[in-house]
Amino acid sequence: MEDRSDTHFYCFLRYNDRCSMAEAKQKQALKYQMRRSSRARRLRIDVHADGRVVVIRPLRVSRTSAEQFIVQKIPWIKKTLAGLARARKAIGIEYPFARKHLSATEYQRQREAAHTFVEERIGYFNRLYQVPVGRVFIRNQKTRWGSCSSKGNLNFNWRIVHLSSAAADYLIVHELCHLREFNHSQQFWKLVGQAVPEYARIRKELRALPL
Repeated sequence: MEDRSDTHFYCFLRYNDRCSMAEAKQKQALKYQMRRSSRARRLRIDVHADGRVVVIRPLRVSRTSAEQFIVQKIPWIKKTLAGLARARKAIGIEYPFARKHLSATEYQRQREAAHTFVEERIGYFNRLYQVPVGRVFIRNQKTRWGSCSSKGNLNFNWRIVHLSSAAADYLIVHELCHLREFNHSQQFWKLVGQAVPEYARIRKELRALPL
């Protein structure tokens, strides 16, 4: 069971101060959502590709403890958000689906943006999985969104930056989990579900998208 609370703000300028919504609009503030979860075993902060910051709080952890944890993690949150913003700016759009035909220059720009984005998200999710990652490649694959090699290299379709944040994160988590479980066993899907509980729905939606 998960209950979402109201949206909260913390000011970056003074980490110990709570901000009202009006104050947040005038200052550089961290906007986040906090969810209580009966399934969560530990506090965690999820920074989504669309810029949302969600704090997952186990039932046994108090709100005060969770807020102290957020304050400690503000520098990391700011760094992660900045990296995602750079990736979105590089492609010049948010997440419409990919165009079919691009010039060589535009294609290279999209590949570089995809690489920046994927590296950021791998770094984020690998805090949970802690698996050794080889090289990361961005390719113009015709039939796959991503793949994993026996050498630990990860391949992703450049169109990943045009997907929804949930779908892009699922693809990255999927390939990361293959570095521990090189199969699609029950244990593999259990690993995926640790970071992406709604993976079944997202997987179904991805199958309906043409490459």
